Amino acid sequence: MICLLKFTKTMFSVFNSTSKKSKLIAVLGPDGSGKTTFINELLIGINSIFISQGRIRKYHFKPSFLPDLSRIVKKVGIKVEEIDIAKPHALKPANKMSSFLRLCYYWIDYAFLVPGIKWKSARHNHFVIFDRYAYDFLVDPIRSRIKSPDWIRKLMLRITPKPDITFALIANPEVIHLRKKELTTDEITRQNEELKKLSEQYPNFFILNANKSPEEVAKQAIIILWDQYRYSNGLPELRMVDRYGS
Repeated sequence: MICLLKFTKTMFSVFNSTSKKSKLIAVLGPDGSGKTTFINELLIGINSIFISQGRIRKYHFKPSFLPDLSRIVKKVGIKVEEIDIAKPHALKPANKMSSFLRLCYYWIDYAFLVPGIKWKSARHNHFVIFDRYAYDFLVDPIRSRIKSPDWIRKLMLRITPKPDITFALIANPEVIHLRKKELTTDEITRQNEELKKLSEQYPNFFILNANKSPEEVAKQAIIILWDQYRYSNGLPELRMVDRYGS
């Protein structure tokens, strides 16, 4: 296990050294924080400001190198509970062994595909946006039916390739609860606190105030993106004069 972890760390460092100009963005936040609207506004901004950067690729949660677990389980002949897309937290977490296997399965998806995605992003000079990311192993494990000890999930996250920039949307728990009744205000508060902790542990992890309008939040994100990339590409300082123009 130790040798495998060392090999994995070395592999990631090699990929990271060859993809310093990659543009992989992750967007996090509790359900109801406005991630979808924010991403749509962010796409408008990227297409306006970084118009020469080429196309944008989007992923939901994971790269999908491996098929969904539910499809595999059904092919084997095991009956599983159907997941209501509108209520992803409705199902109970899996047992500890099943949770560990599920976590490993997801990790393989990130470990073997994200480095290649980052390399292609750098090579072809385009943006990649993840709606949710592996950080959800800590922030919202119930969504993926994971019930593993914190140290296991933290270890998996440490050896998972990281985005170049992460935006976490945090809003008033009462406001989010009105949009998404499935989550209690206590659970929303807990997720907000987890996101704040992650922002203190990982570089290029930015907390955005989702109580503001989607346009204002996306504008702040665009300014952050420009500041991150203008130094390495010799770009001038960004001056916002209209919705997203400069």
